[in-house]
Amino acid sequence: LRALALRSGRGSPLLRVGYRKTFMDGTLGSQTARLLDGSGVELTSGEELEQIVRDGAETGWPVAVHAIGDRANRDALDAFERWAK
Repeated sequence: LRALALRSGRGSPLLRVGYRKTFMDGTLGSQTARLLDGSGVELTSGEELEQIVRDGAETGWPVAVHAIGDRANRDALDAFERWAK
């Protein structure tokens, strides 16, 4: 995206690019949601998310985060907080 200088919001009324989506964990039903008890699957770490958010801010791309479990949500919020400082 950086090399193409492509920014969020470009496109037409029928199709427009919007944001970058990142998955922190899985789902409750498949028991892959990352929970504080240590269960679940980590797809993106908090440190990785922080870098994705930094890159997004530098290139004009908002970041959406899929975080289902309580641990995944905590890691996501912590990453956004670290980035904001």
